[in-house]
Amino acid sequence: MMRIQNLLLKAAVFLIGIIGRLLALYIIFFLLVFLLSLIRGAAHYPALQGMMKIQRMIEAPAVSFLQSHFSTKYGGTDYSSWIFIGAIVLAWFAVESQRARFHMKARALQQAWRDEASRRALEQAELAEAVDPVQSAIAGADREKLLELYTLTKRSLESQKRTLSFLAMDVVNSTGMKVGEDPAVAERDFRQYKQMVEGVIKEHGSLKAAWTPDGVMICFPDVESAVNAAQSVINKLEPFNRNVKAMKSDFKVRAGINAGIVMFDETVPMEEMSSREIDIAGHMQKYAGENSIYIDKDAIQSASREFGFIPANREIDGRQVYEWTPGRF
Repeated sequence: MMRIQNLLLKAAVFLIGIIGRLLALYIIFFLLVFLLSLIRGAAHYPALQGMMKIQRMIEAPAVSFLQSHFSTKYGGTDYSSWIFIGAIVLAWFAVESQRARFHMKARALQQAWRDEASRRALEQAELAEAVDPVQSAIAGADREKLLELYTLTKRSLESQKRTLSFLAMDVVNSTGMKVGEDPAVAERDFRQYKQMVEGVIKEHGSLKAAWTPDGVMICFPDVESAVNAAQSVINKLEPFNRNVKAMKSDFKVRAGINAGIVMFDETVPMEEMSSREIDIAGHMQKYAGENSIYIDKDAIQSASREFGFIPANREIDGRQVYEWTPGRF
């Protein structure tokens, strides 16, 4: 990408340079004709007559425009040609200034590309150096070293495994809600909704979260926290729609929860985590009804207390689904 941008900048510098040279040539040509015309009897020389004719042909459209739209005579003298050449000089300065800026950008981009290439080469060298002990062990058929490396790696990976819960939540028909609404009002209402959700999940101990424009995937340490957070958001929607939002349509959500063993690293953002358990939470949310929560049967039955879920009589990704809606219990 950087190389393409650099080529485009170089092409722009080349084209602008051509324009600048043409303007400079005309400025020199104008001054040469002017100086030669000061020679006594110069008008009788055929060469100068030809040059003056070319000058008039070039200037004619601009001079005609200036004379028809502006006052170009002062003290009985018409200064149209000088106004025109003044504009040409200013244009030349502007073109040269732009060419210099593009040239500097091209050089900076080329240097950035070289720095990036050097960084990648350094990373590859460091990676090769890190992998070298493994390669040496394999090449030397050192079974003891291989077993030691395997044990350490497995132990490190096992230490990152945790049983976690995932809550996926999305606003129902978020696009349709914004139709016919003032964009500023819609933006404000969705910002207020997001702030409300963020306050709830923080209150219930979320570990990390990743937002799409109007949806969110949240990681919790246990099923209880995920369920409490989802139920709290849905219960808060009624006062939120009554007292906070300004759009005509009410906010409604669908939520899905799943739990399972995943690799967890606090330094890895939620959006970069990948697991079937996370995907299933998203699928639960996709098929849930308005202001309801879908959850895997095994997940809700592992909770430490009852939450009012009942069988939904359906399967998602091979999992038995339980459902909760407000006001049922």
